[in-house]
Amino acid sequence: MAGRGRGWRGEAPTPEGMRCLNALRGGEQPSSVIATSAGLSQASVIQKLKTLEGHGYVSSRLESVKEHQAREKEPHERNKGQRRTYWKLTRAGETVVNG
Repeated sequence: MAGRGRGWRGEAPTPEGMRCLNALRGGEQPSSVIATSAGLSQASVIQKLKTLEGHGYVSSRLESVKEHQAREKEPHERNKGQRRTYWKLTRAGETVVNG
């Protein structure tokens, strides 16, 4: 799909991409929270975020659920060893969102 539609080759993000960017205004979030805020499926959000990351609008980092729970003081043994991706706006993304 590369090269199709808006959001490619330096063009503005798609409306769905903008919803994802707007959901990140409050700071770093996992895709599940972005999906809820943007009103999109988590699969669609992940696809949009990967595209936006490729264009420099967002960045991501992996954190183990155990590390997150230690920071948040939420012990849940059932999630032990799992990893979660957190997304945040880059300067380019902030420029797009804030106009």
